[in-house]
Amino acid sequence: MRQRLTTKPAPAKPAPAKPAPRAMPSGQADRPPAVAVIVSRYNATVTDLLLAGALAAYAEAYAGSDHLACDVYHAPGSFELVALTDAALATGRYDGTVALGCIIKGETEHDQYLAHAVTQGLVAAAIKHTRPTTNGVLTVLDQSQALARAGVSPKRARTDRPKHLGNQLHIGNKGHEAMTALLDTLQQTRAMMNATNQPASALSTHARPPLVRPPLARPPLARPDKLARSGARA
Repeated sequence: MRQRLTTKPAPAKPAPAKPAPRAMPSGQADRPPAVAVIVSRYNATVTDLLLAGALAAYAEAYAGSDHLACDVYHAPGSFELVALTDAALATGRYDGTVALGCIIKGETEHDQYLAHAVTQGLVAAAIKHTRPTTNGVLTVLDQSQALARAGVSPKRARTDRPKHLGNQLHIGNKGHEAMTALLDTLQQTRAMMNATNQPASALSTHARPPLVRPPLARPPLARPDKLARSGARA
């Protein structure tokens, strides 16, 4: 005997709505973006220089602004940069992040596995939270290469206070470059969001003329009867 249902079936749950595109709040289009810098304490002689370069790039980009929002968090090593980057983006407080670290090759291939894991983790975090993050983690063979990519030669490297290096922080400093790349990416992201409601024709900054392909010059096709009269052979 078929059993009758005595309770009404639960109503079907509505499908989750797709998140709407993030709109730029009015009055904040020109405000400096909120950025989190995650820096490794391992190989601090190098990473301190990278951090100084990144902070200098942010300050230069928004000089004179009263709304600077750049926070610094320290990770024990390069591997932990991934977890802290993901945590920073998960808060929703930051428009993007910069990861800074230094991986120096040793006697084994550990550096290769570590560099690969960090790179893949940072990419995954950026895709997961739809926020850009830049990779300022050095992968070098020795400390002299690391110092060169931190903006100074080994002879001029200082371990006490990187600010004494002055303008040397800008010359080849990968921390400076990583921050600059992030700010450029955020600027383009804002431009995309502001142009969401504009027609496609208004988004192009350069009017391109239609592409006109010239007709191909082909020799006239000879008919078989003409070939026979001219004595030509196939």
